[in-house]
Amino acid sequence: MAKVSQVTRAEGQAAALAGLVAAGSLTAAELAVLKWGRNATTGKVPERLRGNGGVYREATALEVLCGLLYVTEPARLDEIMALIGWEADKPAAG
Repeated sequence: MAKVSQVTRAEGQAAALAGLVAAGSLTAAELAVLKWGRNATTGKVPERLRGNGGVYREATALEVLCGLLYVTEPARLDEIMALIGWEADKPAAG
C-alpha cells in the first residue's frame, strides 16, 4: 500500500521528478514537455496541497510526460519508470 501512495500522491511524483532532473536522466525534449506540463492550467488543487501548489504542478508535469511517452515511446517510459523504481510487475512467461 505504501508503494501505491508513493506513486499516486503528488508528493511522491514530485520527488521522483526531482530525482530524474537532478540525475540528468531526461532529454532536452522531455524537459520541454515538463515545462509545458507545469504550466498547464489545472483544475482544483487538492485541499491538502493548497499553499504548496508547486508540488502539484511538478506532479502534473510528470504525469504529462508519462502520458506522452505512453503513447509515443513506451520503451522510454519503461526506462524512466525503472530509473524511478516504479517498474510494473511483468507477468511470468509461460
